[in-house]
Amino acid sequence: MELMLRLQVYIVSFSILLIIYIKLKVDEQIYYVQDRLFKYLTLSTMYLLFFESVNWYVNGRSGKWSYYLNLSSNLLILMMNMLPLAIWTLYIMCSFNKSNKYLIKGFIPMGIIMTINIFFALSSLINKRYFYIDKHNLYHRGDLAIVGIVLYVLLIIYSMFVTLYNWSNINKRNRMSMLLFPLPPVIAFVIQMMFYGTSLLLPAATISILMAYSKCQHQSQFIKTDYLTGLYNRRELDLYLERKLKNLPTKRKLAGIMIDLDDFKFINDQYGHIVGDTALRRATSIIEKCFHKNEFVARYGGDEFIILFEIKNEIELHNRVGYLRNEFELFNKKKEEVFELGASIGASIYSQEDKQSSMFLERLDFLMYEDKKNRKSIK
Repeated sequence: MELMLRLQVYIVSFSILLIIYIKLKVDEQIYYVQDRLFKYLTLSTMYLLFFESVNWYVNGRSGKWSYYLNLSSNLLILMMNMLPLAIWTLYIMCSFNKSNKYLIKGFIPMGIIMTINIFFALSSLINKRYFYIDKHNLYHRGDLAIVGIVLYVLLIIYSMFVTLYNWSNINKRNRMSMLLFPLPPVIAFVIQMMFYGTSLLLPAATISILMAYSKCQHQSQFIKTDYLTGLYNRRELDLYLERKLKNLPTKRKLAGIMIDLDDFKFINDQYGHIVGDTALRRATSIIEKCFHKNEFVARYGGDEFIILFEIKNEIELHNRVGYLRNEFELFNKKKEEVFELGASIGASIYSQEDKQSSMFLERLDFLMYEDKKNRKSIK
């Protein structure tokens, strides 16, 4: 009965995290570091829930395979049980500083703590001092299990220190959620230490993740995106471009494309704003079809869009523009709507001459209007 109750709690916790993970996959348009971290946070907790469920099921059962499953599942749990909290701490750091160098620097103390923990867990296969499985296939803490407890407490302290030290830099709406995130796991951790055999840490972590998703991650999606098209908005464009230029790989180039829909005012005046909204959504679908999911697409203004992506050379940019124009032409040939869609396009590669991100956007804007003039002269 006790085993079934534990498994039911774990299944419910796993299901909650699976729903959150699926929602993250559905909502994502670009792999921001912070979004990736929250996804990894969810996945790592699901991973631990799965192996601890296996552990509870085989613990005490007879048979060679039950023994090896019990040993391997406990080893994996002990090696990785600090990972969700470490990922969460990086998530907090990423909320106020998007620099890769800063995140790597911030991860070093956690990496040391986790490496020590992994060393003791692996060494226990030989000396059985961190944990061991007895001849009845039952799990036991070793005499050095206190080391793991101390390391976990240190990680909690470090996470809370990062939050409090950078309190003024964290979004006001998210401060308390980030500070209180470790609270349910801490309470569960204390109970587990007091009452050996209880297993509340991962269900408590699930509660924390659910709260963080509701307060931080899910709400941020609405702040980042344009309500009509679902694309990123102008504010997020500025933030993304600033971060991207700081962390751009040396062997890659940042390309930008600005699109302005031709005769959009005519569509609004001729058919009404509802049809105009439909035109914007259809244009969004065309643009998204031409670019990968990890490439940035934003609604820049009323009928203007911007795409930012990495390329190797200018030929690749030229091919992308050609593909984009072709897709607009294919849409018009299908005649699925009462309107046709045309696009004036400005495309270029970021260079060191663009001393500020705004200068790069201005160049794209200039090239786009040059293209619009040329298209009108041809007509």
